[in-house]
Amino acid sequence: MKRCRSDKGFSLVEVMVVVAIMGMMASAVVLSLPDAGDKLEETLTRTERAMIALERHSVLTGKVVGVRFSSEGFETLVLGDDGWALADDILKPEATRFGGLVLDELSVNGAALDLLSDQPMAPKVWFLPTGEKTAFSLTLRSPEQAMKLTVPAFGAAEVSGDV
Repeated sequence: MKRCRSDKGFSLVEVMVVVAIMGMMASAVVLSLPDAGDKLEETLTRTERAMIALERHSVLTGKVVGVRFSSEGFETLVLGDDGWALADDILKPEATRFGGLVLDELSVNGAALDLLSDQPMAPKVWFLPTGEKTAFSLTLRSPEQAMKLTVPAFGAAEVSGDV
């Protein structure tokens, strides 16, 4: 009598194919994860776009717009008859935060500033309705690297890496 052999389990080739597919999927996931440099550059680019939006807002509304920086991000202020007032309706709140990155240095017109101001509502940077703005640069730092946003009084802003 002939005995039928039943094949149970997987062959070595099948197991190797599954392991190879899992390895390719894992490497695809690892390669798609953003690194800290991407977050740093993305935050500075978002801040650059926010400054452009504030400059345009000032020109279009005819109001002086100010920016006050802190270690967590920045706040937008508008100059009115009673002085500076918070204007949190110009930008989305997530556009004004540095997302866990550290504000390492802030320079206005070439002079380094202390982030702790004795005047709580005083902005560090101004955008005038005439299109003029205060030249400034800020350096953000992650644990791995630092990058700098430079905004000149005239012309386009620039993000530079590894300061």
